[in-house]
Order: sequence, then C-alpha cells, then structure tokens
Amino acid sequence: MVSKRTRKRTRYGFGSAGCVRAGFFGSECFHSGFLSSGFLTWFLFAVASSACSPSSGHVLAVELRTDLVAEEEFDQLRLTLFPLGDDGRSTRETFSAQPGGYLPAARVGDLEGITPGNYRLEMSVSNSSNGRIVTERPVLVQVESNLSVTVPITRSCVEVACPPRDDPEKIACLGGQCVDPRCSVEAPQFCGDALCTNDADCAIESSCAQGECVLGVCWAVSTGETCPDPAEWCHPERGCSMRTVLEDGGMSIVDGGTMMDASVGDGGMTVDGGMAEWTPTNFPEHLLLAGTGPLEIAGAMMLDTDTGEVLNASMTPVATPGVVFSPIQQSVTPGVKELGVFSARSFSILGGGSLRVRGSRALVIATSGDIIVDGVIDASGGLPSQWSPGPGGYRGGRPGQPAEGPGATPGAGAGAGHVHAGGASPGSPGGPIAGSPALNPLAGGSGGSFGSANDDSLSGGGGGGAVQLSALGRVRVTAIGGINVGGAGGGGLSGVMGRCSGGGAGGSVLIEGSDVEILGTVAANGGGGGGNAFFEPAVGQSGQLSGTPAVGGMGLVVNGGNGGAGATAPTDGTREIDSIGGGGGSGGRVRVRSVNPPALSGTISPTAGLQVDTIP
Repeated sequence: MVSKRTRKRTRYGFGSAGCVRAGFFGSECFHSGFLSSGFLTWFLFAVASSACSPSSGHVLAVELRTDLVAEEEFDQLRLTLFPLGDDGRSTRETFSAQPGGYLPAARVGDLEGITPGNYRLEMSVSNSSNGRIVTERPVLVQVESNLSVTVPITRSCVEVACPPRDDPEKIACLGGQCVDPRCSVEAPQFCGDALCTNDADCAIESSCAQGECVLGVCWAVSTGETCPDPAEWCHPERGCSMRTVLEDGGMSIVDGGTMMDASVGDGGMTVDGGMAEWTPTNFPEHLLLAGTGPLEIAGAMMLDTDTGEVLNASMTPVATPGVVFSPIQQSVTPGVKELGVFSARSFSILGGGSLRVRGSRALVIATSGDIIVDGVIDASGGLPSQWSPGPGGYRGGRPGQPAEGPGATPGAGAGAGHVHAGGASPGSPGGPIAGSPALNPLAGGSGGSFGSANDDSLSGGGGGGAVQLSALGRVRVTAIGGINVGGAGGGGLSGVMGRCSGGGAGGSVLIEGSDVEILGTVAANGGGGGGNAFFEPAVGQSGQLSGTPAVGGMGLVVNGGNGGAGATAPTDGTREIDSIGGGGGSGGRVRVRSVNPPALSGTISPTAGLQVDTIP
C-alpha cells in the first residue's frame, strides 16, 4: 500500500519550457520533461492555431494520467463536458482504453466544437463487462482557444467520497484527499498540500510495482514485470492477482481466489446458478442481472412505469437496447401497488439532466453495475392534477371520492400521515402514521383529504411516489443530483367560507448497493395544506427537493399547515369562524442499504424517516 505521510506544503517547480491555459487563473508554465510526447504535439498545434481557430468552436484535447491498469482494472473512458452558468448542452464522448497504461500520460481523445466559456470536464473510467464505474474525476476548465488538459486519477481515490462535510467546494480527489476541482497537471497549485516530496516517501509493498511522487502525492506504478502464472497480472498494490477473463459472451471473474461465473440465459444474466451477490428488497434477485445495456438519461426525459417506455422531451419513445422492463406484483394485499422494474447494466443521469416519472407502478431501477444520479429524478405528486399521486403513491381526495392510501383519513381537510401523523384541519384529525421503515412492500405517500366545497380545484394533494435504486455496484447521488418524491399541496379557497384541503404525504425512496454515496438531496417531504385568500385560492406548496418544509397556503383569512420535512412534523391548519385551513402532509421514508458503510453527507429529508441498514 502507498504509505501515508504527514502533509507538507511544497512549492512545485516544473521549469518554463511551455505554457498552457487551464483552470480559471491564467497560464501555467512547466518543464516539457514532465509531459507526454502526445501532449507536446498538441501544445505546438494549439499555439500555432490559437489565432485562427475555426468559428465552429475550439478543440479540447484530453489526456489521462493514472496508476490504474488499463485492460485489467478498466477498459472504457468517458468524457462529459458540462457548461457552467447557463443551460447549454453537454458534450459527451466514450473511448476504449488503450493498452500499455497511462503513465506518465496518454491522449484520450478530443472534444470538438467547444465555444468559449467555463466548463466542468468529467472523466470516468469503467468496466464495460459489468457497467461499473471504477472512479470518476471532475476538472474545471476555461476554454478560450484550442486547449489541452491532463486529468490526474489516482487509485487511492477509488473508495474516497468527495466533497467532505467541512469543505463542499472540494469535489475532486487526488492521492486519497479531496481537492479543488481546478486541480490538474497543468494547474498543480490547486492540488492541495503535498503528501510527498520524492519517490522515497512512497513505499509500495508489491514486488512488481514501485512508488512515485508526482503532483505531491504517491502513485503506485507497475514495473512491467510479468507474473509466473499466465492467468495472473501485476496489481500495483497487491502483487500478482488473477485476471478478469471475458469469454463466450459471458464473464468469469477471478479475484483473490474467489470465482464468480456469469452467463446469459433465457431470463438474462445469472451468477452462480442464478444467484446475485445479495438479495434485493421487493423484487426477484435475477432482475439485478437481467439487463445487458445501459440506461442513460440526457436532458429532460420521462419514464413510464405502466408501459415501460422512456421518452425524450418531445414525448417520443427512445430506444433502450438491452434494458428489460418487468411489471412485478409485490403483494396480494388490496391497495399495494405493483412495481415497474427497469433492469439495466448501468443507469446514469447526466449532469443537468432530469427524469420525470409517471405511471401507477412504483419505479425500480435494478443494475448489475453502477447507478449514478448526476441530475434529478422527480417522482413527486401533483402532476398532471393536484390530486394526482406520484408513481406508486395514492391520490388525494376529490368531490365524492375520498383520499386513498394507508395514511389517508375520511375527515375533511386533513393532511395525510406517513412517518408522522398528518396535520389536522381544526375539527378533523390528521391521517395516521403509515408504512414500514423497511419499505417492504415499497409504497408511496397517501393523499390529502378533500375540503368542503364541491369544487375539483379544492382537491387534496396527491401522495408522493416511490423510487427504488438497487445496484450490485455502487449508487451515487452527486452534489448536483437529487431524488424528489414530495407530496402535493392541498387546494385552497378564495374568500368564501369553508374548509380547505389537506396536503399529500411524502413518498418513499429505497437505495441499496455495494456502496452508497449521497452528496446531493433525497427528499420525501409532505405537501402544505390549503389556505383561504380573497383573490385566488391559497394552494399549499408541494414537497420541495430540500430539507425545508413546504409552506401551507397563506391567506388573509386562514392558513394551511406546513408539510413535514427535515426534523419538523407537519403542522395543523388555522381556523377563523367558518373558514378552516387544511392540514399539512407528513414526510415519507428513506431507507439506505449497503454492503459497505454508506457516505451520507448530503441532505436526506425527513430525518425521522431515515433508516440505514447493512447488507449481510
């Protein structure tokens, strides 16, 4: 293993043979001996052409420096470029890894047609055989002309979750420590305190590798020696290890003496005779391995749990080869919703993307690889109508139709219950506590109660939906990612006397994987109750993608109760003579199951609804 040294501040010196624009702070000059020949070729090209770049945009050349071993630990590289500060479209390219390694650095590929501006470049290294992302690394760059940037990825960052709680700006990792995302080979001043000053500081236990000190951190570098057994390869930290072999369309993985055989059969991929590595909640375990293709969400898209369709922004179905859709009945108990299970090799929402979920079935994403949420999954209630539930949730009350769900109550104007009892509408108690912390079966939030006027606009808020993310790999909700299963707000009145409607309860989110990391927001908040204003109905706010309670309808006559969120239970509506506000809906439940201890530095709301378990 790489030795851990006391941090020391070191001034980096690279000479002054060349200068390149990278990051947000001017040009950095450094010695050409540190760079690969591919970088120098690009640099000379960039200098010669920067004054006459084509009007169609600039070229961003990307190099990778890593001590992970190509073809053994990863075989695919993905580059995604996100514009900062606007709604521009991202640019994305996928490349196969080159044999021979990426030390000192090697060219990955070019992103063309890039307009001037500030960007976040994300590079991920992954295994195409199982869809698992080994690690990923963001770098902030400023494009003003043709540009090259070298992304440093160290194996010591594979299990590190960034940013830390005390410094949310350090979203990148280098040498096992979280650093400024402007850190790159071209901008070492942003790479943090030096952990080493020379190669002697980097002790490696492996007999076929050595330690090198570069950018102030230790890298585990293979010496190129071969192992005596042809079935083995040199792991820079563990020494000779068994290879991962792809054959006959299946996969045989031998690692440290443990064999896992996988093959593709009638029902998809099976492992060790049909068993996955652990048993998922609510659905058959073979569905974790049934999908052979990735499910990727870019831009604004919609997923239908009734039909199994994935639709783009123009509501046109998108082809998803290798993704398997399976309707699953959870229980014969009346009222328990079915599941719509989407099995894929991997699932990802690209940064800035959004996935709106519709349908009566609760949503389940099941993968043999990783799940990366770098955008927003919206399964909240309130669309297309106020009383409409999210997928797997229960509808709010309407004229002649009482609210549905185990947390609903026949009393008029009451908020629905879930992890807490719902907020009361004076004279009408809120809905009862409902559901199970285990989220088995998986169910969304209950609907808020209808008010007193015979008007569909006074409907109770629909309950939030239910979302389950299950991955044999890791599940990661990034700092800009989120999952919203909030309940809808209750309907209000405008001047006339009467009782306003109750807010819908927040839904449910179940996340399970080998590793779970939540840096962003997972919210199952309740909707606010309706209030009474003079000029327009004071509708309660729907559950928000945050830890802040939804506000009850604010009226000049009476107010609705707030929805449950964060550490706060829902509140009751107010009363003024014969004008009565609706109660707020309760927050829902979030369960996290993981093989390894989860990293939960983001926002999970409500706090009373969180349960964390270890997968045996």
